Amino acid sequence: MENLLMRLFCFLLICFWSQSLLANDHGWVDITIDNGHIKFPVVIQGNQGLAILDSGAQLNAINDSFVNKHKLKVKVGRKVTVMGIFGKELRETYNDLKVEMFSAPLKFDGVVSAPLGHPDNAILLGANFMNNFIIQTDYVNQKIRFLDRESINLKKVKNLEMMAQKGSGQPIIKIRLNNEDDLWLLLDTGNNGGVMIERSVAIANNWLNTYPVVITNNRGVNSLGYSETFNVPTLEIGPFILENVIVSVPAEGQSSNLASQYEQSSSRLKGKRVRGILGYDVLKHFVLTIDYEKGYGHIALPN
Repeated sequence: MENLLMRLFCFLLICFWSQSLLANDHGWVDITIDNGHIKFPVVIQGNQGLAILDSGAQLNAINDSFVNKHKLKVKVGRKVTVMGIFGKELRETYNDLKVEMFSAPLKFDGVVSAPLGHPDNAILLGANFMNNFIIQTDYVNQKIRFLDRESINLKKVKNLEMMAQKGSGQPIIKIRLNNEDDLWLLLDTGNNGGVMIERSVAIANNWLNTYPVVITNNRGVNSLGYSETFNVPTLEIGPFILENVIVSVPAEGQSSNLASQYEQSSSRLKGKRVRGILGYDVLKHFVLTIDYEKGYGHIALPN
């Protein structure tokens, strides 16, 4: 009985915090969630397009197709090696890129050239942009707002076991799969899947033999790769438990880099061992509030 009362108290406290974070309607703007990707309108050097918000990206990137379609005159910077899930590649960067976002004029340097699909996808915004705000995303109602750190004491109300990874600074989060394995995963708003983990984790837990598996293909920043996909009964994230969650692992023999996408290849400090990526198919049920720079996170159900 005592345990039941404690669980009820904790649940009510979580609900109170969630309501407090969402009580103020100021600053929300509409977004489009397209195949799991958060998108909103931008204007780049006078040309309309869409920005993609990607917490798994250390760099900002501009779409090759957008540049070619609008014949953008860009200042070419130095080349960098960019890591993706299925390989790495040397790419050009552009400087002095003029971007208008929510009626605010901005200038971006060191923007990586990358294939981002349809020419309407103009720019991908990663750590260089997200470090400046606390970002609150209501996936269900397709809204977002960018808050300063005076608006929310996220350290006080955080309910995710989350941190900024040493070296890269990317947000990583601890989840529990199947009540069997605790894993640190990259929190990746640019990934339209559910959970993608190292193949060794699935083998160690015998999941590939326990659950029906299908072969799927996935597009990374640099190339196409193949995965084996299955469903696990439960996933615990913060105070919530999800059922029948999609999990993918690289297919046998498929090389992969699950630490991040759109990452500049460089030496990094040793941090937590990241075993995969957490993406849209899990986040789509919630309101997610993250402080990218500090590594704090809060998850709640929408009003």
